[in-house]
Amino acid sequence: MTVFSKTASFNDMVPLLPALDLPVTLKMLFSHRNFVHALAGAVGSVTAMTVFFPLDTARTRLQVDDKRKAKNTGHILMDIIQEEGVYSLYRGLLPVLSSLYCSNFLYFYTFNGLKAVFVGRGEASTSLQDLLFGYLAGNAISAVILFW
Repeated sequence: MTVFSKTASFNDMVPLLPALDLPVTLKMLFSHRNFVHALAGAVGSVTAMTVFFPLDTARTRLQVDDKRKAKNTGHILMDIIQEEGVYSLYRGLLPVLSSLYCSNFLYFYTFNGLKAVFVGRGEASTSLQDLLFGYLAGNAISAVILFW
């Protein structure tokens, strides 16, 4: 017994999409706007970390190695480059960036999703609401990391 007489394509299923209508709150939660804000926050944090990671490396070397003659960040960076090369300034960057990207994407998606659902479109949120949404988004990330 044949169920379908031909292979179904996406265009054949388009008339069925209104039957899969999501509630308004879920549409606001899974909106393009929330995704764009989350992506921008994640990419921004990754960019900032990539730019400033050598300073973190210098800080760590300064804390760990007491025998370094240079006690200034610029001199420490130059010593590291001369002794180990430029790439050593970025050693360990990939795991930091991957965890930072995931956590910030989730944070900004949760924050903007809460604003979209509870504040509404076209209205400005108050400072107290932003503080509360930030607190809840931070707790959501903590819960995900705890159970990951």
